[in-house]
Amino acid sequence: MERIKSIKINIAFTALLLCFSLLAGCLSGSTLTENKTDAPLATLPTDDSTAAPDIDTPASFEPTSIETDKEENKMNRNEISILRDRTFAQGFVVRGLGRPIYSDPIESFPEMDMYDPMVIFDHGREGQTPAWNLCQWASRYPFHDKENTTYEIKNGEQTFNYRFTDEGNGVYKYDNQSKTVEVNTVEGEIRLALKGSECYTQPNREEGQEWPHLLLEQTMDLPMPETKISEHDSVRVKLSARLNAFADNTNGTADPALHSAIFMFYLFVANYDETTGRYTDMLWFGLPVFDNREAFVSEMSFPDVGSKDSATGKWIFNIASSNFYSEDNNFYDSTGQMIFNEWKDIDVELLPLIRRALSEAKNAGYMKNAKWENLYINGMYMGIELPGNYDLDMSVKDVVILTGNTEIDYEDKKVQLRLVETFDESVVDPWEYGECEIIDGDIVLSEENAASCVDRYGITAPMLKEEGKLTGAKYVVLSLTNKSDGDVWFCFQPDTPGHDHAYMGKMGLDLYLVGTDGTVSVINEPAAELAQNNGRYSYGIPEGFDGYLFMPSAIFCDHGKWSKSIFVNDDPIFTAVGFDVNGDEPSYFLVTVHDMYICTQELPELAPKPAEEPTGAPGTPEATESHESDDAASKKKNGWIIPAITGGVLAAAAGVAAVTAASKKKKKA
Repeated sequence: MERIKSIKINIAFTALLLCFSLLAGCLSGSTLTENKTDAPLATLPTDDSTAAPDIDTPASFEPTSIETDKEENKMNRNEISILRDRTFAQGFVVRGLGRPIYSDPIESFPEMDMYDPMVIFDHGREGQTPAWNLCQWASRYPFHDKENTTYEIKNGEQTFNYRFTDEGNGVYKYDNQSKTVEVNTVEGEIRLALKGSECYTQPNREEGQEWPHLLLEQTMDLPMPETKISEHDSVRVKLSARLNAFADNTNGTADPALHSAIFMFYLFVANYDETTGRYTDMLWFGLPVFDNREAFVSEMSFPDVGSKDSATGKWIFNIASSNFYSEDNNFYDSTGQMIFNEWKDIDVELLPLIRRALSEAKNAGYMKNAKWENLYINGMYMGIELPGNYDLDMSVKDVVILTGNTEIDYEDKKVQLRLVETFDESVVDPWEYGECEIIDGDIVLSEENAASCVDRYGITAPMLKEEGKLTGAKYVVLSLTNKSDGDVWFCFQPDTPGHDHAYMGKMGLDLYLVGTDGTVSVINEPAAELAQNNGRYSYGIPEGFDGYLFMPSAIFCDHGKWSKSIFVNDDPIFTAVGFDVNGDEPSYFLVTVHDMYICTQELPELAPKPAEEPTGAPGTPEATESHESDDAASKKKNGWIIPAITGGVLAAAAGVAAVTAASKKKKKA
């Protein structure tokens, strides 16, 4: 395989957190200085300001399946953890000290390579191939000096740069004068501690100076489907963090706009140019795990520019910590005091926030040539940064970055869907025929007087405007529920460029209803002809249905051209959505559309219908039953649905029954 080189981005994060400090310091919040130095100090591996090294082989991804809820719809999300070596068993590549705080001799060891001295912490086992980089920027004492060849005399004693201890049972500890890394390779837990008191020789940091980092970094240089953001409907970060110890060494000199102790988690969101085979631009996407100044950190979006040489010139988007913390799940109690030795859990969906980060970067003149469909997670880092003279000790465990798509049951098989529109930011068009509301990202279509209908157009769908959003769609899929008191006629009528409103044609194409329990029903022709429903074809959604409607992308047509498809190459383009809900059974209409997906695969073959056992004399049906031919008995007489049989049982969960059209008339002649 040809090696694909990643962009060499200088990740010098001194300017990054200077900007972070300046902005975060303007926010209200208590400045806490509680000491807990009796706990052992531990450090976290890191990422920093130099180019991410290339890798030659793809990562080994770890699949997992996690059940999630969206309103009343149950689904399984087929997720992949894109992090390698989640237990840190393969050790760390140790990076250099980078730019110094003071330019003292010990801060520049060795002088010939400030960033990549090619040293490995291998847990005492030779031949390790680490997935993680351990970054120690501006932390004064060189971890990579394993022979302790350079030192200072401090308080009458010689300082040390490296010490390794095998503590048994898969636990390994590395420490020196200013930092400690302790890893439990059985539990996948890692502690880190960084002592600003050992890194700063002055009472506190001055504006423009570097500051100490202790970070754990992992790069993902090869563009792969697992790391391509637009290929997934979910990007999640999960981890647990614990505050072990904190000490304020500023002696009252701290300026919250300049000095802080923070633990950050960053994703590298990079634009990949297929023409050049390189990553051409990126932004920093951050989660503020801990901040000594306040319990809840506000969202921040700004460029990494400033007075320091190590500024990257890239856009930074830090999400608000309220996205993953709550009043009873954060590092502060109700009185504003820090909470020690308790695990705090983070589980946060990032996809819509990454989308917003890109938008804000573009609006500010950054990521100009980046496209959503070209974005990849190119790497990550997590760890401690000390822009102030503090000591901070934290632990993390169970760290995963999960990418995935919705996976639903389809009889006894699985079908993957890709989320393309949540309707969270949709706006209803003023056109009003029937009620239409957006409630918590759901489109609720209702009409109390079923002598009328719901007919809506032009509902905005911002996510669908992205180039190539629906490319490859063999089916456009809506998750929906029908809580009307009868079967409804349903027409999806999106806006598409050059065609105004599109409608659903009559082309002999099969549609599929898939219940949340996996039962499948086939719709092979419209439930309502043109004359029945205001000059459009509509397809039947049974009363009580809760699941997914699969519509072939080729079914969409112009009004009046009912057999000519607009889209013939699995490449639909929608700019807005609309819906028509009608029917001759309900006394009221209530249909809720939750989300829109696409399905890029051919659907599995349905299980064959079991042969029916012989009954009585074929010419003498009971008065309450209709014994028609096989074709007629398997669909309504208005010809709108064929139920699938699973394990010999009619797909009742989808609300399908073989009855005559006259048997359920509630009103309309």
